[in-house]
Amino acid sequence: MSRGQKHLLIIWHDSHLTGIKILDEQHRAYVSIINSLHYILSARQDDEANPQQPAGSRPTFLQPIYEMVIGHSKVHFKVETDLLKLSQYPHLYAHKAEHDLFFTRAEAIYHNCLKEGGDPELFLGFLKDFWQKHILGKDMEFSEHLIKYFQSHQRIIKKNK
Repeated sequence: MSRGQKHLLIIWHDSHLTGIKILDEQHRAYVSIINSLHYILSARQDDEANPQQPAGSRPTFLQPIYEMVIGHSKVHFKVETDLLKLSQYPHLYAHKAEHDLFFTRAEAIYHNCLKEGGDPELFLGFLKDFWQKHILGKDMEFSEHLIKYFQSHQRIIKKNK
């Protein structure tokens, strides 16, 4: 493991690619956000273990991470939903329901982490779980559908030229 990878919770691999470039770039951003939170939490634990450093009373670093996650998710889910609608993905509404649940759970976990005694590691665990189950699971399920749709669409465009 390289020196810079020791602070990474998730290491990007080509096996994470869906084959849809815009979605893959957005998924890489999720990895970046998750790894950033992991790094901050690791550094925070190091600071708290050092008696010369005062420990922070509230996880104020969590707010900008939460805002990035919510903002990025709104954009990502909009792009994803638009592509799935365009390609007439048969499980669109079930997939969209998972997106809606993500926002509900993210908000609840975030607020729980801000309470006295709340653990910001819970938010990190939530994001990692979302990465593993939704992005590496559910998003991979529709990637073949989208690739076939776009390949078919390109053939039609080329024939018409």
